[in-house]
Amino acid sequence: MIEPEQLPFLIDEIDQASSEEISRLKELRQEITRLGKARHIRDFSATAISLVASDGGNNRLQFDPFEVQIIRVVDSYGQEACLKVVSRYKNIATLSREQVDEDGNPLSPLGELMIDLGVSTLSELSPMLRPRKDKETGKETLNPSWVLVYRDLWEWAILYDKFKKGYFATNTLIVIDGLLRSKVFSGDLFIQMIKKIQEYIKTIKAKQRRDVYLVGVAKRSKVLDRYRLAMMLEGIMREPRPVFVRVPQEIEELSYDWPEYTRRPEDDVEGKEKAKFVGGYLFLAKFGSRPGDHIWPVDILLGQQDNAEKILAYLKSDAEEGFPIPYYPNCIQRAHEHSALTGIDMEILQLEIIKSLLGNMPTSADVESFEEFILNPKDPAGARYE
Repeated sequence: MIEPEQLPFLIDEIDQASSEEISRLKELRQEITRLGKARHIRDFSATAISLVASDGGNNRLQFDPFEVQIIRVVDSYGQEACLKVVSRYKNIATLSREQVDEDGNPLSPLGELMIDLGVSTLSELSPMLRPRKDKETGKETLNPSWVLVYRDLWEWAILYDKFKKGYFATNTLIVIDGLLRSKVFSGDLFIQMIKKIQEYIKTIKAKQRRDVYLVGVAKRSKVLDRYRLAMMLEGIMREPRPVFVRVPQEIEELSYDWPEYTRRPEDDVEGKEKAKFVGGYLFLAKFGSRPGDHIWPVDILLGQQDNAEKILAYLKSDAEEGFPIPYYPNCIQRAHEHSALTGIDMEILQLEIIKSLLGNMPTSADVESFEEFILNPKDPAGARYE
């Protein structure tokens, strides 16, 4: 509790800190003017499809001694492209063999991506899937979050497969949840994948006579976190209509802690580390007609930035139907609905884990102890909130 005699000191400190922040805000307002004038998003429509991997937080089981993760990738029409169950204690080498056989043939979409990128194991595909030796025990261990990396790789693999094998009946906008950037791939494998997607888009245009575009939409970004107030004070993107601006690279560099997270292949300079993580150009877009409608960060695939006006018009057409989040791409919201495992689905999976454990207990005494364990509440104090 703050004592009354402490208040004058705290008020002075707050006032001093506030004056320093106002000076900083002035600098931010000067920086953000580099965005330039926002452009109107016009009206065009096309088929919009989103691919989404189920959120690990939505798939958390109440009783899960093996720390099982359910990996499910679904599109906005409810079509399931991947359904996997993996434990945190799964052997990575075994998992690799489930993707690529001994003869180098793909056994899954992830395996096909691996082969196309010239790798045969998951450890080669991502540095985050390489076991590291514990200094104290000498045992090889993986970061506990490796399953989330594995889930991300599956999401990219299904996206890649969509471009490689997909048939597009109309001009199509493919939307992912998040920016077109990733640090989970080894070396420049992410950029290699982006280049292959670009080639498949050209093939689709030549053979199917269809324009296919790829964008990533995030709920937030470092750029918006840094400049949101400055943009409001400067009246940037406050027009009473849908608008967009392209974010200059210098603004990105001022916003991100790591400059490599803003560098693209054309920025490569001999003698310096090559671009590895960025597959798109960053735009800010407001799809609503009111000045105060939310602004979304949008990455447009490398090579497609000159079609930004048409692409963002397609995205606006889809976002206008967005619910329950207003003016957020409807296809992403529908894909999340389809991918989430909740309610009766999770109860069934929970029961299956318990049944599996009961069936594998070596003795009847172990079964009795396990049944007692299940019946004892994990958090007795939590009952007061129910």
